[in-house]
Amino acid sequence: MEFSEFAKKFGTEKQCLKYLYKLRWRDGFRCPRCNHDKKWDVKEFKYKCRGCSYQTTVIAGTRLHGTRIPIKLWFLAIWHITSNEKEISALELQKILGLGSNRTALRMWHELKRIMEVIKNARLKKPVKIEKLRGKVTVCEKIIRIHRGYAYDDSPMVYIAIDKNGRICMSSDRDNDFNSFIENNMEADIEIERGTSFPEQIENKFQSWLQGKLFPRDSLPRKYSKKHLDEYLYEFCTDYNKNLYKATLGEFLYYISRPVAHRQQKKSRSSP
Repeated sequence: MEFSEFAKKFGTEKQCLKYLYKLRWRDGFRCPRCNHDKKWDVKEFKYKCRGCSYQTTVIAGTRLHGTRIPIKLWFLAIWHITSNEKEISALELQKILGLGSNRTALRMWHELKRIMEVIKNARLKKPVKIEKLRGKVTVCEKIIRIHRGYAYDDSPMVYIAIDKNGRICMSSDRDNDFNSFIENNMEADIEIERGTSFPEQIENKFQSWLQGKLFPRDSLPRKYSKKHLDEYLYEFCTDYNKNLYKATLGEFLYYISRPVAHRQQKKSRSSP
């Protein structure tokens, strides 16, 4: 979303709160305490349940509960975070929003980082098929030695392809067929560049990830088998690629409109 469109849609406090209301109560108002669907309007965006007289607001019990920062500034911060390719620091956020206190900016920044983690974890639980790589792709190969507790196991040659966005696909070369790897994982119009060395960082991440699969803390160790290597590589690549996708404006706004259990309970104790 371009900034001009964002400013037109979320330029005022009322517009932002109205949008959060629609996200939180898509099918109409529901009391957080008794689930009654009738209310009185105490004042704008503050309501009183007709069933139990519980008072609530659009942001009560959510991640924005109790904030003194205007909601439109939260929306603006989210737009900048989701629109910039590079990660924004708390100091940059302070300058962008014109905040007088760096402590306020730091609290906002940490809260938005926590929301980003929630979005990332939710995304990792969804099954996603690896899309074929496009554009300029760097391809490397290496024999990866799989560490199994106290010993190493020599595995077949592993190919890795990396596109310009950092997305990867990996596959073992069982049949010494490089062309099949290219055909199965990349679009027809790609530009291939042969890399000189296998990315050590990705190899180390794969080894750590695989150790977590083979030796889970809450269950018995699994037996490693070479015939399952491609399945492990595919699963690792899906997780790795999902982490590259930045949270969208829509995802952020959805999660800040959702009630958070511990904050809702705290509100329930203090409210009549």
